[in-house]
Amino acid sequence: MADIGVDRVTKSFGSTQVLNGISLDIRDGEFVSLVGPSGCGKSTLLRIIAGLEPQTAGHVRIGGGLVDGMRPSRRNLAMVFQSYALYPHLTAYDNIAVPLRMRQLTAWQRLPLIRWLAPGTRATERAIREQVEQAADLLGMRDLLHRKPGQLSGGQRQRVAVGRAIVREPSAFLLDEPLSNLDAKLRVHMRTEIAQLHRALEATFIYVTHDQAEAMTMSDRIAVLMDGDLVQVGTPAEVYNDPQDIRVAEFIGSPKINVFPAEIRSDGGIDLLGQPTGLVAEADRGEARVGVRPEALRRTKSGDGALAGTVTHVENLGAELMVHFALEGAEAPAIMRLDQAAMNGLAIGDSISVDFPLAGARVFARCGARVAARPLSPERAPAKQVAHV
Repeated sequence: MADIGVDRVTKSFGSTQVLNGISLDIRDGEFVSLVGPSGCGKSTLLRIIAGLEPQTAGHVRIGGGLVDGMRPSRRNLAMVFQSYALYPHLTAYDNIAVPLRMRQLTAWQRLPLIRWLAPGTRATERAIREQVEQAADLLGMRDLLHRKPGQLSGGQRQRVAVGRAIVREPSAFLLDEPLSNLDAKLRVHMRTEIAQLHRALEATFIYVTHDQAEAMTMSDRIAVLMDGDLVQVGTPAEVYNDPQDIRVAEFIGSPKINVFPAEIRSDGGIDLLGQPTGLVAEADRGEARVGVRPEALRRTKSGDGALAGTVTHVENLGAELMVHFALEGAEAPAIMRLDQAAMNGLAIGDSISVDFPLAGARVFARCGARVAARPLSPERAPAKQVAHV
């Protein structure tokens, strides 16, 4: 296995700049997800690492050595594609065995019929069978080896594609949105299987996805790309709780973070929808935005500076509910996550007042960058360190 380094990599297609100087270090055995909206450059970056696409500038290192200009076959990386890329006329066994036969058998030993007359073919095939069956056992698919792709479900085809990658014993696994063709229930199941496979192999995984739930549930670290820029890298908890850019805050999390218009006064105090929040910005003045996760919002009594909203929609998810409500001065409805008990008969059209602890607020400047903010000093702070919305 090996660590992978990307150093100031740029990529242009004609006059269109796709990657803007990306630098990223991935440790040996780490699971890193490249996540971002469609067109942000994450698949292009993966293809550059694999050697399938040349970079315009910058360098790629695998195991500490430069691989710029090196052919994909020499980089010892295994790639799992969105389309599975299986041979339809071969069984699952033969699909998995393809890279082993290409590597271990001579041209004569791969010819039909006469291949068995070549010396060493039978012994090599026995070794290949052992490796294929070990991979099949790891993926729980030995009973599927005799089937062709047309006889397999989407999840089973994905297992075959992963098995073909495993037998190569690569330096790292590159997975390009491998679950996007599966239905929602199967995607959840396959997320668990891929995470368990990573732990079993202790290998380096680079996983491309636009689904932030996949990135959050499987990764050691997440690299968020936006418009060709690497905006933030961190653990799932770091990226979720401490987004450094409003684009990251809005992309990571389901439902998405609530963003309210705010103003940073000349004395540094932050007003949200015209109400003081009890927060002070350590820099910047003027227009700003405050982000609050749905689970941080909570119902409160009207008055005491709280602003009333109106419930516009309720999503009942069983154990919890997503309450959508409109606030005067806010461009879009906000969302609050409540349990059944906290709902307490609230219905569409009802008035509602909410607040949130100051620790649940994230302040962003007009440009979208995170602004450091702190509660007012104890002698100036409200009795309750709560911001009302």
